[in-house]
Parts: sequence; structure tokens; C-alpha cells
Amino acid sequence: MSNFERQLRDAMRSAVADAQPPHSVMESVRRRYRRRNARLVATSAVALVVLVAVLPVASALRGGGGLPAHSHTSSAPLFPGGGRILLDRRGVLEWLYPDGRTVRIARGFDGAKISTGELLAWRSTPHGADYYTMKLDGSQQRLVSPAERGKRFDDIQAQLSPDGSRLAYIRQQVISERKVVYTLWAADLATGQRVDLGPVSWSSLAWRDDTTILAASADNKALLLVNAVTRSRSTYLTVTDPAFTSAYERARPGAAPPASIGSDGWSGSGTLAVWLEGRGPNTDRPAEILVERGRVLAFAPRNSAGLTMKWGPNGVFLLGSHSCDCLFGGDYVTYAGTVSSERLSRVQTILDTWNAAAVSPEGTVIALGYGPAIIDFAPVPSPACDAAGKCLHFQMKQVVGRGTLLAWDRG
Repeated sequence: MSNFERQLRDAMRSAVADAQPPHSVMESVRRRYRRRNARLVATSAVALVVLVAVLPVASALRGGGGLPAHSHTSSAPLFPGGGRILLDRRGVLEWLYPDGRTVRIARGFDGAKISTGELLAWRSTPHGADYYTMKLDGSQQRLVSPAERGKRFDDIQAQLSPDGSRLAYIRQQVISERKVVYTLWAADLATGQRVDLGPVSWSSLAWRDDTTILAASADNKALLLVNAVTRSRSTYLTVTDPAFTSAYERARPGAAPPASIGSDGWSGSGTLAVWLEGRGPNTDRPAEILVERGRVLAFAPRNSAGLTMKWGPNGVFLLGSHSCDCLFGGDYVTYAGTVSSERLSRVQTILDTWNAAAVSPEGTVIALGYGPAIIDFAPVPSPACDAAGKCLHFQMKQVVGRGTLLAWDRG
């Protein structure tokens, strides 16, 4: 990083030094997410400062005005990796292509993700979030889970089942400023019927198949399999499983046994990501564990006090590691890994904590989003890129002012 870049980053940090999420929100989630959310709020504010500084220049270069629904194309690729990127640009969902072309597909949404070949999008209301499904071109929009009026709760972490027939979500009910209750729910999209599946933790939700949901127990001591049809639940994995305690000890030599367990879901090839966390003298001691056909891999970057995991294609994943329980200060390092190796490779970044990440469909390029202002593109390093059959080499590229990164699709 150049002296100018360091000075710019320090100035941006000073401008948002007081950025903090509300106390009630920060206390309602477990430690792992409390740290991460605090940093993401500040990072988004940093990105906004950059955007304010850059957009006037960019507007002058383009001749001013907003982008049309289908913008002009350029001979030089705007970003490497191919495919198309889903963006949220001030409430408008857009596809961005490597030639610079943008295609608007829907308005009035706060975000969306690709799920089972379509989009699951959400829109904030005074009563919580409304969830919609739609085709990838924005057509056939359907309200599948309206926010319920008159209740003190929000529906969060909504996910479609693999066949797209059901929606699972966690209901967050605020009892008091320091007490929040979480329950797992599922909605049948054909009938609209909602089913209460019992208490869970905020920290984990993933579909195993069309009817079975993986969630964490309310005390974060076990991972549960919950049937959305029969409402039955069974213990799938526990924090005391010998395979996990052994892997955790290998990753964190000398640390006390893990005390909490959660999941970051399955990869496309069926590898399950499990996170474990123990308590050290002055900090949490997290580790990410990958489980596949009896094989257990453990990842715990040195001096890590917090981890953020994101799956990509071909068994590639990103792991963000922060070295302290703080908003600013400490080191935030992004690594790339693969299910075929216990080795992590550092990803070069300009800014610190990303609040959105995606890997190109081929598994060769990483996109890191910083609020609505900046998206950085970096090559997937070896050995993670080996699964794609090729590793790219290029200087980091940056796209500014296009919107918030949501997803990367093959197109």
C-alpha cells in the first residue's frame, strides 16, 4: 500500500470513528456476529466517504447524469472472471457485465441473492422485511413471505429450499433490550402455510435437502436437523464430538475445548462448514472446520479473534480473520482456501473488512464489496484456484460507484 493510500485510509477511518450499530442490536446477537457487524457498519461508512469523493470525478468523466437501463459497453473488460454480477444500486437490482453494460431488473428492493436458479429478494417495511421470489431477469415477482404487522419481531436469514418449494427463516423476537428470542419457521410457498419449528440460535441456517433444515440449538452446543414437514428435530453434530475437539486442538494447540458450534452451510459439492469457538484468557478462539465424507480439515489463522466464511464454486471458500475484538485497530486478513487442502493463501486487499464477497463462476477471481462504493477484484491464489484448472495473474482491479455487491452468476 502506498503512503497516499495509507493516508486516505486513515482519513476515512477518522471520518467514521464514531460509527457504531445500536446497542440493542449489538447485544442481541452472539459474540461472533457482534464483532463482525460492528466492523461492517464502519466499513460501509468508509466506503460512502470514498464514494462521495470519487463520484464527482467519475460523473465528470462520463459527462454527468445517471446510467440508462442498458448502458454503453467498453472494449476493455470492466472486471475479470466473466459471467455477470448482481448489484443493488440505490434500491434498483441490476446485472453488471464485463463489457460495462448494466441491465436493470427490479426496483424498490434492499437486496437479493441467487437461490435455486431464481432470485430471493427482500424489501424493508415498518413491520419487517417482505420477501419476494422472481426470475433472474426480474419477471414473475411474487410476494412469498409478507412482514407480519403488530409484532415485535423480524424474519431474518431467509433461504429457499433446493427445489424452491419452501422458505426457511429465523424469527427474531425482541422481548426487551437485552433479551431476544429466536425460532425457526418454514413457509410452504404453494399453500402459504407457516410452521413454527421451535427455538434455535440466530447463528446458523442451511437447507440439507428439500424438507430438512440445519440449524444451531438455542445454546449453540449442537447442530440440529429439523424437518419442515413433520416438525421433528434430531441432533446432528455437537460441540463435544471427538472429531471436532481433535480438529480444534490441532488448529488451536493448547486452547481450552470449544464451547460453541455453528455452521456456514454446505458447498455445492456437499462439504459442510462448521465453526467452533472457545474462550481464551483475553479473547475468543475461533476455528473453521470442513467435514466431507469423514475427512475433517481445520483452519484457524494465527492471532484470529473472529472469522467470517464465504463459500464459492468448486469447493473454494474465503475466510476473513480479524485479530482483535475491536472496531478499528488490529489486522483484518482475507484468505482463500479449498476443500482439497488444509492450506490457506492470503488474498491481497486494499481496504479492510468486506461486507460482501463473491467468487467468479469458474473459481478464478474474487470480488470483495465495501458498502455501495467499491468492489475490488483479485485473483484466487493457489492452491484454491487449482480446482478450476487454471490460476489467473493480474493486478487488483477496482470498480467504483456501481452499487452494492450481491452475487456473481455465470450468466
